[in-house]
Amino acid sequence: MTNAQGGTTWQFPEVKEQPDPRLRGIEMMGDSLRGIRAGTKTQTRRLCREPRALRGRFSDPIAAYASIANRGRTVAAICATPAELRRTALRACPYGEVGDRLYVKESHAYADKFVDGSDHDPPCTVWYRCDMQALLYQAGELPTVLDAKSWEPEAAKWRLNRYMPRWAARTILTITDLDLGPVQSLSIGDAYREGYGSIAEYAKVWDELHGTSAPTSWASNPPVWVITYTIAHV
Repeated sequence: MTNAQGGTTWQFPEVKEQPDPRLRGIEMMGDSLRGIRAGTKTQTRRLCREPRALRGRFSDPIAAYASIANRGRTVAAICATPAELRRTALRACPYGEVGDRLYVKESHAYADKFVDGSDHDPPCTVWYRCDMQALLYQAGELPTVLDAKSWEPEAAKWRLNRYMPRWAARTILTITDLDLGPVQSLSIGDAYREGYGSIAEYAKVWDELHGTSAPTSWASNPPVWVITYTIAHV
């Protein structure tokens, strides 16, 4: 955006309106996927990182999201307490809001003739690394489960979960609750909902995924989005 003097002024990012219920992707890995599909995992925690558009402008990512939710107005003027700041930031959660849906992105591969790295529309066969299932997708039809003997998983060229297209997602989640707070606020009940037997077990896995150094380690106690969900489709 150009100002009257011909210089460039920075414009605050807007919260885009989307049809309800909104649908976004969320990445999951093997153990989490198996827990979701078995019904033993109904909650996930994701790092609350400073939005890329605001990098370096706030010392606290929660304050950054609160500003986005209020179209860039001064945080001190709109949030008198930490609890109010958190509630305001939740309105700009990148994963959506209660009632929205998430399609689970998982490691996958296409059949041999579909391995050029692009996202393919049906018809094609998709292999899922989590449980080695193979589904044949055809336009306008429900996917067909292929016999395990009809394909060779060792020949698969596995793709990272982030690259899964929406149409190939097997699992759809509905957000039932959303919160924001330090990761160490995890209770034993939360640990069970995450699919773990204790807080210590969860903390160990957290550090394996995010490292043992600041600012993302368990000991650093970073802020996280807490997403509780039910399975809408699997």
